[in-house]
Amino acid sequence: MSSLLPEANGFRCGAVSTHTSRTMMLDELSVVLDRVSASEPADRYVDAIVTENVLGKKTQTTRKRTAQRLSELYALDPKCPLFRHLRRFWAADPGGLPKCELPKYLAETRWGRCAAVKPTSNVELPCVPWFWAANVRVACPPGIGCFVAGKEYNHGGVSLQECVVPQYAIRPSGGPTVSATIASTKWARLRCRVQAAGTFSGCKVDLRDKPADPTSTLCGAAKPVGADGTASLVVTDDAREGTATTVVLLDPAGNVVAKSPVTVGG
Repeated sequence: MSSLLPEANGFRCGAVSTHTSRTMMLDELSVVLDRVSASEPADRYVDAIVTENVLGKKTQTTRKRTAQRLSELYALDPKCPLFRHLRRFWAADPGGLPKCELPKYLAETRWGRCAAVKPTSNVELPCVPWFWAANVRVACPPGIGCFVAGKEYNHGGVSLQECVVPQYAIRPSGGPTVSATIASTKWARLRCRVQAAGTFSGCKVDLRDKPADPTSTLCGAAKPVGADGTASLVVTDDAREGTATTVVLLDPAGNVVAKSPVTVGG
């Protein structure tokens, strides 16, 4: 996971993740965020914990350890995207998560972000079947709602690491791109002459029963497209004359970029 979720953006995995840590230190975080304004730099957070001792730690060693642990869990750096969003939402909702009403008599058990609904209960909330027993209905509060009042955090889709889905745009390198088509095919008995058009440098052509399967070739192997855009393919089995197959145009990496159905022999 660490290779997919960049730590520079605030994501953490392993022992320093908020989901695997034995404590999330929310009480300490709350005090530090109250004492340090959102506009101040990262070293100001460390200074508040270690020098000013806003958390009331007894020794210099425990102050430094606390600063280190909070930094591992939450970054404490305005340059970190996830921490910036944390500060924004923290200030926007100081009273905790919005309370979602679900009377106790309708549920077998209620937690912050989900509740096991009684079989006879009708609730106007999103419900999903439990993975381990489909007859058990689990109700979920909409948005960032919570069934328990005064909660500032709950697992189940309301932390930034659970809500934020990174989107990666994968683009090709600056190498040449292929934009080619099969302009025409012409048969002379078992020989097929293919004319390609467009940007076909490095491309090859082949006759295949299954376009994406190179083992289904009728020619033994794909043939390169010449500088003039032409290539000649010979079917090695004369019993195939009159049968259907496909001409495929391949890019330099072997991917099919164009195809055309043909009959062997024309």
